[in-house]
Amino acid sequence: MRWGAMTLRIGSHLSVAGGMFNAVDEAITLGFDALQVFTRNQRQWTAPPLTSEAIDAWKVALGRTGWKDSASRLVSHNSYLVNFASPDEASRQRSIERQCDETDRCESLGIGYCVMHPGAHLGEAAPRDKVLGTPPTKDELIGLRRIVKSLDATHRRTAGASVVTCLESTAGGGTNLGYDFAHLAIVLDSVKNPERVGVCLDTCHMVAAGYDFSTAPRAKGVLDAFQLACGDTALRVLHANDSVGERGSRKDRHEHIGDGACGEHCFRVMVRAAAAVNAPVILETPKTMSTDGRPMDEINAAQLRSYASRAQRLVRAVIVCALLAGVSASSGCRRTWKQKGQSMQVNRSDLAPGEVAQPTPSQHIKLEDASKDLAGGDYARALAQFREVLRENPLLPTAWIGVGDVHVAQQQWKESAPAYQRATKLDVNNYDAFYGYGMSLHMLGQYVDAVRAYHRAISLRPNDVNANISMTIVYLNMGEPRAAVAYGERAVRIDPKSASARTNLGVAYERCQRPSEAVAQYNAALELAEPSSRLLINLINALTADNRTSEAVLTAEELVRISPRAESWERLGWVRFKAGDWDASEAAYREGTVLDSRYYPCWNGIAINAINEWIRSKKGDADAATRARNAIQHSLEINPDQRRIMRLMGQYDL
Repeated sequence: MRWGAMTLRIGSHLSVAGGMFNAVDEAITLGFDALQVFTRNQRQWTAPPLTSEAIDAWKVALGRTGWKDSASRLVSHNSYLVNFASPDEASRQRSIERQCDETDRCESLGIGYCVMHPGAHLGEAAPRDKVLGTPPTKDELIGLRRIVKSLDATHRRTAGASVVTCLESTAGGGTNLGYDFAHLAIVLDSVKNPERVGVCLDTCHMVAAGYDFSTAPRAKGVLDAFQLACGDTALRVLHANDSVGERGSRKDRHEHIGDGACGEHCFRVMVRAAAAVNAPVILETPKTMSTDGRPMDEINAAQLRSYASRAQRLVRAVIVCALLAGVSASSGCRRTWKQKGQSMQVNRSDLAPGEVAQPTPSQHIKLEDASKDLAGGDYARALAQFREVLRENPLLPTAWIGVGDVHVAQQQWKESAPAYQRATKLDVNNYDAFYGYGMSLHMLGQYVDAVRAYHRAISLRPNDVNANISMTIVYLNMGEPRAAVAYGERAVRIDPKSASARTNLGVAYERCQRPSEAVAQYNAALELAEPSSRLLINLINALTADNRTSEAVLTAEELVRISPRAESWERLGWVRFKAGDWDASEAAYREGTVLDSRYYPCWNGIAINAINEWIRSKKGDADAATRARNAIQHSLEINPDQRRIMRLMGQYDL
């Protein structure tokens, strides 16, 4: 889309799985004009170098785009590990190494822009009510100086590179810098090679940081403030994301365009600002599908183009109106244009903005009947009735939720997710829609998007124990136990008698190396519900970590009584070994192999006991060595992929 000398270049951050060229081909398929990628794993410090084959395949794919100025359309996002503001010298040096490597990779691939988070100073966080545009705090200023020095060092080591490093505006959580335009301006004004540094503004981050886009004049005021601080040409990349968090929330949570707190004025102003300097507009919104099977990237891009197009039409209409009336472009003329536009629009739902469609009396009866069929297990009939209602009125969120519920009952998560998602679009305040959507995404392994949906559900019902438990579990699945603890503790406060809440909080405590607190939660859960094998195993592990071995043995013996399986005997053998009762330990492991001869952890336990006996004999007990060797061979025959056991064999020359 071109407006005179301006070009609107919309793209997205796309996956490079299977080869970087795949991201280019996907961009072509989606009709994009720009692209952002990770050139390497963003959560690891080291990565193999780019091969000549990978570079060639990337460039061949770029040739298929028809982009004559591809460098200015291509964006790399550097590693999340890089922190130029860190007070730790070793960490900063490692970050500089990583950024130099990223710059070299961008040069090899012909990528013009590399986006990076400015960094976190890790000192005392600024007050949450700190006014934007005011001078940085002492710790912030120290962090900004470190960023400047790190950028200068990077530029010295990559002299001659054409890649522009783009500092990304942040939401301002914790001690992260870059949430205030003043931070970005200080860096731009201080680096020795300012031509190699630009800015990537993120719409979600700006709103979360506290910038006000609520009206057209205020949105224009934000842009003016940025340009005054950083200059008219500082904007090199725009990340177009809506915000789950409200203005000033400091939460970095992205949402689909039009579904969050940013508002139309934000996107209209910022997209046109990007087009004015030919900056690529990159979507980082959730990678989901619409109910009609279209990628949401495609829909979000269309929404951005719509905002930009309407903004341009508004300018033309005001000018034409003023010429016809012989007056300046007044507010009265703007009202005339809006009224005309409204009369030409087709409102297929006949709903006022924000209004939610309601079923007719006959549709209400059908919905009730469908719900009864669902409760009775007649899924086919229930689904048919919900769909019949949707044929009459496809804008009923309750009917879409019903469709999602039917699929959930059958564990058909791929089918339930788009149904719930449609309901969230039709009713942005429907807890059941967001919770169902989050649960479906959770079961599909789309954890980040599930978190966003659960967050919205919790914002609608903060004291709903199920949503808080689900959030605890999804953060545990993501390997973020500290975040899980916060929601687990909230779930327990909401319902202290929930065994599930206490169990999951226990898991979160255990993974945060807080075993005594985990034990307390597991014991509380056991008082509230019948003991399950999984809960007892968790308790055994936590007791052992808390050096309460005798209690762990008693718990393991209870586990064997209620669930006499190989896994249970393996835990009993393990804790008895920890307690130094080695004969009883080996006996427990052997009992496990009798119940399930292919449960290799029991064979490993037998081997460990035999090795222990061999070592205690000062390696003179040949029978113990033979038992160890035979047990390890049994284990590896069942599961050859056991590096620890293979190392054990090599260590003791078995």
